[in-house]
Amino acid sequence: MTQAEQRAAPVPLADLLAAGAEGDQRAFEQLYQRTSAKLLSVCFHLLRRRDLAEEVLQDTYLRIWRGARGYHPGRGAPMTWMISIARNAAIDRLRQTRRQLQEVEPSQDEESLPEPVADLMDEVLRNDSARALRTCLETLDEGQREAIVLSYCFGYSHEELADRLSIPLGTAKSWIRRGLLKLKVCMEP
Repeated sequence: MTQAEQRAAPVPLADLLAAGAEGDQRAFEQLYQRTSAKLLSVCFHLLRRRDLAEEVLQDTYLRIWRGARGYHPGRGAPMTWMISIARNAAIDRLRQTRRQLQEVEPSQDEESLPEPVADLMDEVLRNDSARALRTCLETLDEGQREAIVLSYCFGYSHEELADRLSIPLGTAKSWIRRGLLKLKVCMEP
């Protein structure tokens, strides 16, 4: 196969992940080149600071490198798997930053902490199953919807939700539990 043919038919991401799992640095470099812009965007949308997003992106690729053997194509697309790793790393950083700020300035209002932007959901919810999820989210009560989005998209714990939404802890837990049950029923074929 000529170089032109190789460029015309890119290696599937799943194959690059599998090769990376075997220690193939070239394949991993190619994986990075093809996915880093998207993953940086995910990190930036959550963190709202480019310097933090770049640090989290580096951590994301370390996690991907170390965990590549754990990727199974039958469970989802490679990009979806990598986005979840980036999202989790960014949420970990948000939580760490939140804790550090509370330790340094316990009276500091949570409103001044970096907040993810609403259009992240628009970006994530573009494919068919995501549109179905959006439709199902819209059927939830406003409190349930907000609690689920804050929890699953932005990494809020039950306690943080209760504080943020000014509701009792039990209410935060039940909103998430009931909302997830409604989403499950709505999303079933």
